[in-house]
Amino acid sequence: MIKKIMRHISIGVLIGSFIFLLMLLTQMKPVTVTPEDIIRVFVMSALIGVLSMIFSIERLNFFVAILIHYVGVILIVGFSNNITDMLGNPFVYLTEITVIYVIAWIILRVSTGLNVRSINNALQRKRQKK
Repeated sequence: MIKKIMRHISIGVLIGSFIFLLMLLTQMKPVTVTPEDIIRVFVMSALIGVLSMIFSIERLNFFVAILIHYVGVILIVGFSNNITDMLGNPFVYLTEITVIYVIAWIILRVSTGLNVRSINNALQRKRQKK
C-alpha cells in the first residue's frame, strides 16, 4: 500500500511540476518563483496524486470518481493557494482549474497510451521469439 501511495505521489508531483512550469512559460512577463511557491506546488501535487487513488476503487463508476476527483482538486488548489482567489472571481478560478485539469488528463492519457503501446510491443516481440 505504501508503494502504491508513493507511486501516486510521484506521478502527481511530476504532472503538477510540469503544469506549473508550463504555466510559467505562458506568462508574458518575468515571474519570480519563491521556495514557498515550489513547496506549495509539490504538496498540492502530491495531495492530488493521492486523491487520484480514488480511480482504483472498483465500486465507483468512472463518472462519479472523476467528479469527486475534480471537486477534490478544486478544494486542494483553493486551500493551497489562497481561498480568496477562489472566492474573488469564481468563474475565472473554475475556468483556469478546468483548463489545467484537462491538460493534466491529456498528459496522463498520452503517457499511459505510450506505456501500454510499449508493453504491448514487448509482449508481441516475446511471442514472436517463441
